Amino acid sequence: MFSLFRKENRPSAADAMERGIVLKNLPVKGLSLPPLDQLEAISANWSAQDRADFDHECRETYATQIEELRRTGLWEKMESEERNFIRTGPYGLWPQAQLDAMWLAESIACLLWALGRANKLPDYDQETGEKIIRGSPDDTDTVKDLVAGAKLRPAKEIDEQRDLAELWHWRCRTHQLIESGHKFAELPPETTIDGIIKMAANQAGQVHDFVPIDDDFPAFAKPFRNATDQEFLLLRSIAQERHKALNWLCGYAPGNRWSETPTDT
Repeated sequence: MFSLFRKENRPSAADAMERGIVLKNLPVKGLSLPPLDQLEAISANWSAQDRADFDHECRETYATQIEELRRTGLWEKMESEERNFIRTGPYGLWPQAQLDAMWLAESIACLLWALGRANKLPDYDQETGEKIIRGSPDDTDTVKDLVAGAKLRPAKEIDEQRDLAELWHWRCRTHQLIESGHKFAELPPETTIDGIIKMAANQAGQVHDFVPIDDDFPAFAKPFRNATDQEFLLLRSIAQERHKALNWLCGYAPGNRWSETPTDT
């Protein structure tokens, strides 16, 4: 698929392994706490001392995490927002930041796949889930050994996986425009958005590992267009996160800066 982005130098296998380990630290923290509203409800009847003790205990845990990141040299590889997330106390952790951290499982899965540590990615209507956060990279390996031994799949394989992620992200954005009543006035005469979706789905099905359903992308064993609102939100989140990770792997982020990776379609 034609890309809108200008390629720079691709990150190396060592870069990809370091980024994967850095990203893993964010949802690990997210998993350690309930969402803020639940935490507030749980601690509503605590004394001021109880809350202070809990805050102190959490901050000690975060300090240990930061110390380990510094020891391995990864603290300096984190971006400022990532470091701030790790530093933030339990009552200052915004729900959206915590949710964003949990969705990083999809990005981590892409990095591990590219590094040959996962055989395949789940379908685009299936979440990667927490298991990959808790179990990868292998905690028995040292960071130094992981980085030194890192190898990436051939660039062609990663490019093809990136193209698939972009296609799914494009389908999500197209669905959103259709649902919002957007008028595709720029389309050539006799061309409809349904026709474009049909062509994209069938062409993609010939190249990538999926079978179109009723001339549409397959989602939850039905055409994408029939996805419920909740199903659509899941599809969009999965596609967006994977698209970002694979664009980064393909060298589309300025200076390989993760937060600046484009995901336009």
